[in-house]
Amino acid sequence: MTRLLRLLASAGMLVQQPDGRFVLSDKGQLLRSDVPDSLRDVVWVFAGPLTQRLWADLEHGLRTGGPVFEHAYGVPAFGYFPQHPDEGMVFNRAMTYFATDRRRGSRRVRLLGVRHRSRCRWRPRHARPQHPAGQSRCPGNGV
Repeated sequence: MTRLLRLLASAGMLVQQPDGRFVLSDKGQLLRSDVPDSLRDVVWVFAGPLTQRLWADLEHGLRTGGPVFEHAYGVPAFGYFPQHPDEGMVFNRAMTYFATDRRRGSRRVRLLGVRHRSRCRWRPRHARPQHPAGQSRCPGNGV
């Protein structure tokens, strides 16, 4: 258990006290469900079991060009959530987090080491359209 706690401390989620106890860091506090602007649901959506299964089936999508979610779960994503309301609520809370204040959400998610691009799809730097003064068309997310 100590190794796991030290791993989390090295990632900045915990802080080890002089007496050997571990406490949540400021970054770790963001994963609590009872704090304002919690990122718990966002992390669950991006790194939870639902998404892990999608990563496991990624090869299917790459080989066929078909939807990975539908292959993994047998239904399209928005058909899945009504059948699994608990997971649907977590997904909705995570998406609402980004919709309420995109700049705040992006800053917080970057704090946890995850990059989120909500409005523009990613393109290689050389393929991005340049706008006046070299600005991209998606301010705030570098795309």
